[in-house]
Amino acid sequence: MMGIPTAARAGLTLMLALAATGCLQDFIEREDIPKNVRGLAKTDLDHALDAHLAAAAQGLQDLLRELYALNPEQLAKMPDATVESRTALLLPDRKYDDLRFGELNSHRSTAAMQLAFEPRFIGDRVFALMVGIVSQMRVAYGDRMEFFAFDRLDAENLRRFNTNLQTVRLSLERLTDQTGAPLLRYATLRTNEFELQSPSIMQILERIVGQQQVLADFASQWQSRAETTAIRTFSTIVLLPMP
Repeated sequence: MMGIPTAARAGLTLMLALAATGCLQDFIEREDIPKNVRGLAKTDLDHALDAHLAAAAQGLQDLLRELYALNPEQLAKMPDATVESRTALLLPDRKYDDLRFGELNSHRSTAAMQLAFEPRFIGDRVFALMVGIVSQMRVAYGDRMEFFAFDRLDAENLRRFNTNLQTVRLSLERLTDQTGAPLLRYATLRTNEFELQSPSIMQILERIVGQQQVLADFASQWQSRAETTAIRTFSTIVLLPMP
């Protein structure tokens, strides 16, 4: 450890000791641990994964905002609800266990997605859909809010999440009510040929799908990370049935 400052060397020694005893994860998740100490357990790859997770969360925030813009009647179903208040319930740092809501009978993952496209459902379809997507993202990322050198991504979970996002895209296009109108509007009506528009629902979904595919391919190639001495795996996912 020549050339490493004394404080950093001590911190690194502590990290290695905790890793050897299996206590590192509990240590770095403590809120009273300074960021510079927690950072000693991170590699360049972990910083890249953090950035990727932040980009995914931002994409879902964009998706929620655009869905409400096209379906304002859904937001109106919950008194005093705003796009900001709905977003705060889901993103960016709500963990899987936080994503249970009485208005959805605590449904998450596949059950919440299916509720969003159930013709008889009278609640907020946008919120139900986003609860389903966000909860599945949490499972796909191992319910991580931040990555460290001893964490591992499950490529299969990421692929299943990606498949589910593509199923959502098909559901938006194909599922309608009794009048033939889409259960959730997803396309913006252009009123001016030169009107500047924000990315469409499908464009946002395509961007998120592309990001997840890249990450899944990456995870497949890095099943064994040379810089780690311990690995944790996460393997729980519920796949949205394909039509």
